[in-house]
Amino acid sequence: MPSRQQSVRLGYDGPLTAGAITEGWSYRTVRPGGTDDWLMIQTIEGAGRFGTVDAAAVAAGAGTVVLIPPGTPQDYGTDPAVGRWALRFVHVRAPSAWSPLLRWPEAGAGVRMLVPEGEAAVEIAAHLDAVVRWSRSGWSHGTDLALNALHAALLWAEAINPEHGQVDPRIRAVVDAIERDHRRPWSVAEMAAQARLSPSRFAHLFAAEVGTTPAAFVEGRRMDLARQLLTVTQLPVAEVAAEVGFEDPFYFSQRFRRAVGVSPREHRRRHAP
Repeated sequence: MPSRQQSVRLGYDGPLTAGAITEGWSYRTVRPGGTDDWLMIQTIEGAGRFGTVDAAAVAAGAGTVVLIPPGTPQDYGTDPAVGRWALRFVHVRAPSAWSPLLRWPEAGAGVRMLVPEGEAAVEIAAHLDAVVRWSRSGWSHGTDLALNALHAALLWAEAINPEHGQVDPRIRAVVDAIERDHRRPWSVAEMAAQARLSPSRFAHLFAAEVGTTPAAFVEGRRMDLARQLLTVTQLPVAEVAAEVGFEDPFYFSQRFRRAVGVSPREHRRRHAP
């Protein structure tokens, strides 16, 4: 398959898109602007290569799982030294609560990587296979089951992650403060003051520790809570918006659709008990 050169930043309509493909030596995908979601790729057979922000290439053999954060330039394809690459891929708008599970070691700038072994390797592969199957099932709850399977894969990955439990305490304190007060209009300056850091240093450290920007994390947590309120309560959309920190219900609906892929009312309809 020829190289796929894509100069625009891509996004996907739903919270999760997954698949499995097998490609030959010429396969390559380039997205200079990355995507607006997380990209996970697991090598099933053969090997892939990943270009990184600092231009160093990283090889990914069988079993290797690679994670690329939103907005990170992407350049990946079949490792020419091997000539074949079978892989599973998942694009996901990960809930903010998953952020600690996405703090993998960097194999190169912009490319996070784990190489599972033993039971963890078997379990992660099985769960990612389930992600692909459920995402393509066409069943009304297929996306929910795919997200559950992906969460399980991330939990198994966390069990072997050498960076487990190493969140900077200053950033942990800010995350805890955000969790206690979703309504507060958090600015980077306010969060930086909580951490006793300059805004620029705080923003850099927060992104390195959590895997996303402070603003994206705050909005993500608000959307996580909004999804819960829409599912388990009958609060009007305007009240849900206010509960999670949005004064304008119309703007809330716009942001919710961007984050979740559907309107608040459609989300409630799909997930009604």
